[in-house]
Amino acid sequence: MFGGNADGTLSFAQLSHASTYWDWILPAVLKSQKEELFRLQILHMEDLIKESIEEEEKSGLSRAILENWNVEEIYEPELHEMLQEQFAFSYPYEKEQ
Repeated sequence: MFGGNADGTLSFAQLSHASTYWDWILPAVLKSQKEELFRLQILHMEDLIKESIEEEEKSGLSRAILENWNVEEIYEPELHEMLQEQFAFSYPYEKEQ
């Protein structure tokens, strides 16, 4: 079903029975095995658990950094000044309403 004809085209039967996305994509992927269009990686449950734990650890570190952030220190003076100007802005006729 997936191989197609010798010239690489799909047969009438393949075309007429194609009902899902994969019916169109898999023949193209199998045809292009010489060229690497996709990187196929088989994941095992252990790999997924390990990756999940690593993400949780990174998230925990980020949270700890944010929770212990020194809010009194100005890390970017130019950005701080620009934000101060933006927050201090008021429309000229705002008080007339």
